[in-house]
Amino acid sequence: MVRRLQNEFTLLLFLLFLAATVTFLPTSLTRAQTPSPPQEIDELKRRLEQLEQTTRQQIEALRRQIAQQEEEITRLHQQPQQPPAAPLPPSRLQQRQITKEVQSETFNLERESAPRIDNAPLDPALRGYFSIPGTPARFKFGGYAKLDVMVDPRFAGDPDQFVTTTIPVNPPPNTVSMDGNVSARQTRFNVDVRSPTPYNEDLRVYFEMDFFGMGGATDPRLRHFYGQLKNILLGQTWSAFTDPDNKPDTLDLEGPAGVIDTRQAQFRYSKPIGNGHSLAFSIERPNVQAPMLSPGGQATNPAPDFVARYRYEADRWHTQISSLYRALGYNSGQRAQTIFGWGLNGSLGIMILGRDNIRLNGTYGKGIARYISNLNGLGLDLDLTNDATGLKALPVVAGYAAYQHYWWSKLRSSFTFGYDRVQNTTPQPGTAFSKSYYASGNLIWNAIGNLNLGVEFLHGWQVLKNDAQGNANRIQFSAKYDLYRKE
Repeated sequence: MVRRLQNEFTLLLFLLFLAATVTFLPTSLTRAQTPSPPQEIDELKRRLEQLEQTTRQQIEALRRQIAQQEEEITRLHQQPQQPPAAPLPPSRLQQRQITKEVQSETFNLERESAPRIDNAPLDPALRGYFSIPGTPARFKFGGYAKLDVMVDPRFAGDPDQFVTTTIPVNPPPNTVSMDGNVSARQTRFNVDVRSPTPYNEDLRVYFEMDFFGMGGATDPRLRHFYGQLKNILLGQTWSAFTDPDNKPDTLDLEGPAGVIDTRQAQFRYSKPIGNGHSLAFSIERPNVQAPMLSPGGQATNPAPDFVARYRYEADRWHTQISSLYRALGYNSGQRAQTIFGWGLNGSLGIMILGRDNIRLNGTYGKGIARYISNLNGLGLDLDLTNDATGLKALPVVAGYAAYQHYWWSKLRSSFTFGYDRVQNTTPQPGTAFSKSYYASGNLIWNAIGNLNLGVEFLHGWQVLKNDAQGNANRIQFSAKYDLYRKE
């Protein structure tokens, strides 16, 4: 800055000299030819005095600026040097890999929302993420626009999802008719934000919604909204009792009988314990479901549900074992009772040939029916004992198997079979649910870029306690535009 001001000062003196030369040169030439009148000489003197006065003022202003700059430079040199701010630790997003089997394609993209150890992403390259200006954070928009066209040769119950427990049982012959539906309720939107922190861990905040709300055909519904830092999770997401990575690749959102896809509020702590091994413990929202066993009676929630889980991931397969512990309460209006409920869930996903894979899942427990997707809302967690003198946690068994086959890179199929059963008690009415079967097969084509097309055939069978039965078929056509797709 000082050097620049000095150069400006030198340039000003040069211009002053040049102006004086130009002013007096014509006068000298004229004086050599003809004498100048006295008034012209006085005018030239006056102009010269004005020019000199202006130049002195400018020079003085430049000197003051130079002095101020020199004082500022001296003051800065005298201040102690501040050490540079410590950089944020490197991101851990790249430090843990996801098994290839979990990275296989699914139509409903459920795996993107699942919490991971160390917040490891499904795609280590973080394709599709954008930096947030002025911060080290990055985010990605995700989701899809989906249209489903369902055709039932005869009414199959729920028009938007194929739920075996809603299949009509022994409908009158004159009420059996073809039924159809067009729905966009599976359309969903999500935001994934990842930000480095000074703790050598990344904070992940994930939000997702769809349109399966209770208020109407396009009412928004919150699916996920949680944050995770240092493997501590707070918010709403998949229960630790379920394995979203093992859910079959179906066009129908419900999935097979016996599947667990519970999402609820929770506090979870996960702990890696070795190469591919991990543990997780969660305290989750209770929601005991039971019929009205006495006039004015109702189910109660004495304590939160607790889940402990073990998981192992290898290069081409993974397995998970979860245990669930519940306090099941019921208040008859005259007496409050609490009994114990528990459950075990095991899952296995394995790649066999190329990208083909098999998924197996089995669940058994007592008082855990509301965790089974198609049994949720039926009040089958508990009922009266056979002698009707107390409460009983109803035993439940459920499971499914699925095989995904790639015909070629852009064309694949999945074949799925599911089953679930509740052990009934004597006091239960004959219309109480007993068991159901499910089978489906589909063909899915990644037509071009983000566009996916599919067709699926579904068959379901429901049996009640009194052996009344009902079955239904559905053909579903689906088209989906992914908001974001890896190439």
